Amino acid sequence: WSTEFVETGDLLHDAAVMYSNIYLNKTLQHKIDLISRLATSYRCDGILYHSMRSCKRYSLGQPITRREVTEATGIPGALIEGDMCDARAFSEEQAFTRIEALLEVIDSN
Repeated sequence: WSTEFVETGDLLHDAAVMYSNIYLNKTLQHKIDLISRLATSYRCDGILYHSMRSCKRYSLGQPITRREVTEATGIPGALIEGDMCDARAFSEEQAFTRIEALLEVIDSN
């Protein structure tokens, strides 16, 4: 991130630039590239994605993102699901199973 775009003094322009650069407003490919770059840069062993059912803009494309990032970087990922508005959408057992599977993949690498 850079704050250069908020220093023009034109509030309307600055707001437009800031909102158009929000992660949720970017293309799926941009998200894949960004996560790949960050995961590689931080030398991640694995990535845990959280799909938020009540936030479709955030969660849309996460299974594809997980697959594509793993293919691009070799870094495994797991996707857990939940919902900040409805606790019934979260399965603790399923989350633990997916996290354990991710840890097994990481350990085998």
